[in-house]
Amino acid sequence: MNFKKLSFQRAIQGSAKGRSKSATEAKGDTRERLAREVTWLAMLDEERSRRDDPAFAKVAELHVLDRELIDLELQEVDQQIEDICAAAA
Repeated sequence: MNFKKLSFQRAIQGSAKGRSKSATEAKGDTRERLAREVTWLAMLDEERSRRDDPAFAKVAELHVLDRELIDLELQEVDQQIEDICAAAA
């Protein structure tokens, strides 16, 4: 398993901190999307094994991983901004 997949799976397991209801709901939606994509990646690995083609759909996989990692980083930055604003208030 490569680093991106490991980071991706750890991100799914992250805990929700005290956020507003709408942010928590958004995080729930994100978790559902991530869970679907992890399932898709597992099926993709099975298909690669079946075809004996390690490069099968590799570009699509990398796009999914990159998009989700960027989304998670943006959520973390958003949380930090909310925490700073709350501390300043």
